[in-house]
Amino acid sequence: MGQSLSEAFRSLGAVIKSSYQLAPAAVGCLLIVVIPGIALVGRWSETRQATVLFLVLAVALLVYFSTKNYGEAALALAAGLFSVYSVEWSLKNFLSFVAIWIIFSVVAFLSSSVRLASRVEDIYRQAAVLSAGADEWEEREKQLQAISRFKGLGMLSPTEKADVLRLFSFRRIPVPLMKAALQATETVSIVTKVEPIRVAGLIADVTRAAEVAGDSSAQGVADSVVQTMRDAAVAPSDFFTAFEVSRNLMFREDIGVEPYFLNLRDVLEAGVRPEHSYEPLKSKLDMLDI
Repeated sequence: MGQSLSEAFRSLGAVIKSSYQLAPAAVGCLLIVVIPGIALVGRWSETRQATVLFLVLAVALLVYFSTKNYGEAALALAAGLFSVYSVEWSLKNFLSFVAIWIIFSVVAFLSSSVRLASRVEDIYRQAAVLSAGADEWEEREKQLQAISRFKGLGMLSPTEKADVLRLFSFRRIPVPLMKAALQATETVSIVTKVEPIRVAGLIADVTRAAEVAGDSSAQGVADSVVQTMRDAAVAPSDFFTAFEVSRNLMFREDIGVEPYFLNLRDVLEAGVRPEHSYEPLKSKLDMLDI
């Protein structure tokens, strides 16, 4: 699925940041290649031609980070390079090229932004209409949009925030708890590398179960659950699969949220396959009530 222009820039920045954190030496080698390359292009090409070359390179990189397809990016780069070297870059040709490029970039960016804003607005409106009364949905929509403005760690896109808040609305999470739940979703998604919407399902259920049980701090319970998941000697994806299979057991009044997750961890660490965890977990929880 293609990304918007702003999301492509965001992907590029995230890749650079994560690459440096994971492999500083690789980033250093990249700079050793890039900086001399820029210097050579600047020395061997006229200013106008060099400017166009860097524009072509920038577009090829955006294509790559948007599609994750090396072949498409390389084809775009090759086509651009052939065009650059087949044109005599007089002042008129250069200015005309720059003008058309700026017009295209502005129109594309505005179109991408409007399309993204429209999609996000539709998500918030759907969430507000389905979770609030006929006379309250406009106010609920404003509340959801206000919650989405929190920056957090900056790793959730506007669309991902909207999808998560819509899920919280469907699960009837109280509005005052949504900001903390959204922040927890972002943190857990980054730590576990699990999709935000899937993480949001777990956070929503944990928050709702804690509220139903009358816990004084639903967020505190959620934090302890996350810690249990991080301490478990199983892959995060397996933990989420097991939770999705057995989540109804968490809502039992005689069990509670934390005992449920502790026993879920024990079942998984005992070697039970995540998709088959329901019966073993139910048996352990039934023994707690004896």
